[in-house]
Amino acid sequence: AMETLNIRGMIRSRSLSRSIHEIGWGKLIEMIRYKAEWYGREFVQVDRWFPSSKKCSVCGEIYHDLGRGEREWECPHCHAVHKRDVNAAKNILDEGLRATGSMVLCLVDFMPVGQDKFIYSYEWKCFDETAGMA
Repeated sequence: AMETLNIRGMIRSRSLSRSIHEIGWGKLIEMIRYKAEWYGREFVQVDRWFPSSKKCSVCGEIYHDLGRGEREWECPHCHAVHKRDVNAAKNILDEGLRATGSMVLCLVDFMPVGQDKFIYSYEWKCFDETAGMA
């Protein structure tokens, strides 16, 4: 799964435009799509408005107050600590799996076992079963 991005908007940014032109972002996406088809994989792009950085990959809570410069954050609901990019990658993968109807690992429950320590319980569920989840 890959996130759709506003390439035109990113090109307008002075700090990103040169890098984006140099790597040929559109060509990169075409190559990834081609390789996915070559190996019998399904290529999915997740909408750029999907809150991949703000959504807790553990419990699904969306942290609306996450600032652009925050590289690490703690979920106000389950207290999991996330690195922004790693969390976004997990959420994009999960959303891609949901879009294809694949099985996804979902948090069922969590309980505190000490200061800043929790036990998490997960279950594998189909896309249909998780559609109502946050």
